[in-house]
Amino acid sequence: MADTATVPLLHELPTIIDKPGIYVLRDGRKAVIHHIEGPATFCAKGSVYRAFRGKMRPRGYRGWHPSGRANAVAQHPSDIVAWADKQAVPDIPA
Repeated sequence: MADTATVPLLHELPTIIDKPGIYVLRDGRKAVIHHIEGPATFCAKGSVYRAFRGKMRPRGYRGWHPSGRANAVAQHPSDIVAWADKQAVPDIPA
């Protein structure tokens, strides 16, 4: 487990998720944020793209902190790290 003295707290991290859209995860996958719900800690709601029936599609339903964190206490492969270029994601409706 990571030492809490070296890991920034959630309120110390910059805001990455500021509006709905397509984002890149730490592990390189893409995620779509559908909406942001009020002042809750993990208020950004969306789905991660994965292969389904031969195409990359948003699947599941998850929550992220506005800083992009998927986990409150440590970095995770599902953390959102940046906006994605819409042209780089296959099968996304315009």
